[in-house]
Amino acid sequence: MVHKINERGKFTEEEASYLLKQILLAINYCHVHDICHRDIKLDNIMIAENLQIKLIDFGAACLFDPELGMSGKVGTPIYIAPEVLRDNEKYNQSSDMYSIGIVAYTLLLGFFPFPLDIEEDLLDSMIKNGRISNAPLAKLSDEARHFVKSLLRLDPAGRLSSGMALNHPFIKRNELNQKMVRCKPAIENVKNFTSYSKVKLLNIVQILIAHKC
Repeated sequence: MVHKINERGKFTEEEASYLLKQILLAINYCHVHDICHRDIKLDNIMIAENLQIKLIDFGAACLFDPELGMSGKVGTPIYIAPEVLRDNEKYNQSSDMYSIGIVAYTLLLGFFPFPLDIEEDLLDSMIKNGRISNAPLAKLSDEARHFVKSLLRLDPAGRLSSGMALNHPFIKRNELNQKMVRCKPAIENVKNFTSYSKVKLLNIVQILIAHKC
């Protein structure tokens, strides 16, 4: 999806809502089954000309216990949730939702909420302290702005879950999303793992179970 952002700068709110719903359907399926992707980013979202998407690269994914959470700094710097960066802090699937917030911000505005040309330590500090550039969000509708801010909250307990995000007015409002039942959404790509055989999927799950998250 990165090349699309480079080509057009940003998506309309209706288009972004449609794309985000597909991502949320896929992630909700994962979270219901206690799988955290842990590396959601534009590079891991493939997009076709008809705006159908596939969520790819589950190499960092982890099967986790909701009561125990996960640990370890995993993911791509600009998308990583604040709690993932904090030393000795456990985190849960809400970290995926923060990453989706970064994706949403970028789809709607055409640029990231953090500078790309800064040292990683400074970037980590900005993320951990919630120093996001919120001023550009004023250009968005109230629904879009609330949606993005609700995903990028510093406190993971205050973020939207995947289920809550799917029911947010920004996601439910537009005609493209109403027609999604006619399309093959990203969730099918997660269920079937079209990039892998079913045998490969079983091997992946076995590896995930062995991870100490």
